[in-house]
Amino acid sequence: MSAMEAAMMESTSSSSENKGPASARSSEIRKSIVHELEVYLQQPVLKLQGNVIEYWSRRETRGQAVGVHLKYVSMLTDDGWDKLKCLFACPRVTAVSEQGIDYFCVPQAEWPRQWDFVRRVLGLGCRNMVLVLHLRPAQGDPCGHHLHGEFRDLLRQFCGHQEHIHIHNFTGDAQELDAWMVAFQNVYDGVSGLALSFNPAQVDMVRSIPSPWLLLETDSPYLPMFPGASVNTPYLLEDVGRLVSQIWGQHFRAVMKVSTENAQRLYSGFACLVMP
Repeated sequence: MSAMEAAMMESTSSSSENKGPASARSSEIRKSIVHELEVYLQQPVLKLQGNVIEYWSRRETRGQAVGVHLKYVSMLTDDGWDKLKCLFACPRVTAVSEQGIDYFCVPQAEWPRQWDFVRRVLGLGCRNMVLVLHLRPAQGDPCGHHLHGEFRDLLRQFCGHQEHIHIHNFTGDAQELDAWMVAFQNVYDGVSGLALSFNPAQVDMVRSIPSPWLLLETDSPYLPMFPGASVNTPYLLEDVGRLVSQIWGQHFRAVMKVSTENAQRLYSGFACLVMP
């Protein structure tokens, strides 16, 4: 994930309500991005390590999410880990991303290393940071009951009940949604265009997300929503909102409004905690 929306479009013009995909409505949409997170993977960390803290300190209104994507954990060297710890210590870093386990894209031989890396990061005691979780179960297990349960057990060893958690691209069912909300008090559930391919149990999960805990995502530049599209963009966040509004049976504007407020509460609030 090269960039992730922590904020939603604030409003659209009324004339866009009945038109096609967002890509055809560029002149009609007023976007207000209220907060931005940038996720640096292992390669960018190595390139930016000389100037990154000075660079961030000049951008006083932005929080940053730092992490190593699970596909690159096996490439992390001791030197890379030391640099990562320095980035976590930067006062502009408000989120740890993408923490978790990927059984879908990562070869099975590397799964133990993913778990070891998660323990190392959690062992740093990332207080006052949002944990952005990437939990992707193996093929054939779309709802990932075993993976979600095992990861919750691990988090309980390091995190309190009030930990702020953002489950990126949540693909579980309503049972997993309930289990997360019982285990932790502040769990936000990210829904992306991936919901277009959800099975009935996963669609029911989206329908069951309490409105104060909904986040909308595009996972740009990945997961394009429309057939034939080669790239995704944050601009298509509106279409994710329309998808959720259909599942919820609520007005599109209401969904966009509540998801924006949720993103501001989760991420902007944490940015305020680290400001001097």
